[in-house]
Amino acid sequence: MLLSFGTSMSARKSPVTGLQRQSARAIPSRLSAVVEYLELFQPEILTLDALRSYLTELGVKDDPAKIAHDLQRLGWLLPLRTKGRWEFAPGARAGALSSGDPFVELRATLQRRDLPVALAYDSAAWLQGLSARQPHKHVLATYPSQKKLPSALSDFRVTRSGACSNPSRRTICQYGASRRSSRRWRSSRTTSATGERAGVARRSLQASRRS
Repeated sequence: MLLSFGTSMSARKSPVTGLQRQSARAIPSRLSAVVEYLELFQPEILTLDALRSYLTELGVKDDPAKIAHDLQRLGWLLPLRTKGRWEFAPGARAGALSSGDPFVELRATLQRRDLPVALAYDSAAWLQGLSARQPHKHVLATYPSQKKLPSALSDFRVTRSGACSNPSRRTICQYGASRRSSRRWRSSRTTSATGERAGVARRSLQASRRS
């Protein structure tokens, strides 16, 4: 038995936008409970160990690597360059589409091993909401003694500094929270500026009434 998400089994172009529509993704009955679990827990990055745990809870005795291969073939898991890691593409995306998170490979790498890295320069400014423009190539800082980073991080520009600390795991893993904090920071800054302007206006009005 096959279930499917979508309206067409073949990719077509939208007559409105001209963009390629995603084909529907099938869910074989033997994988339906696994996909349901993934939809329930919504892992940003799925590891083979996590998938093995899901299968154990579901009582599925199939090889986790085989299940991951099948889910990737069907478009529910997107391959990452980091070994044993996948990005889950939930049904809400209406296709095998990435989230667009520029740090997904960095998150996946830091799940596998500890690295003395931190986002730096334009990347740090953008992450904290101090820059409106996302860098074309994100920047990682590491120690001069760190000669080589994993190949999965080759899309990053690397700078080496003796002052590099190791806040990376917290900074990267809390990326979503940091973005929310930056939005709150922008909101509070706007509110503060508005309040200051209102205060100036009130003082001017009071001065004109006294005169």
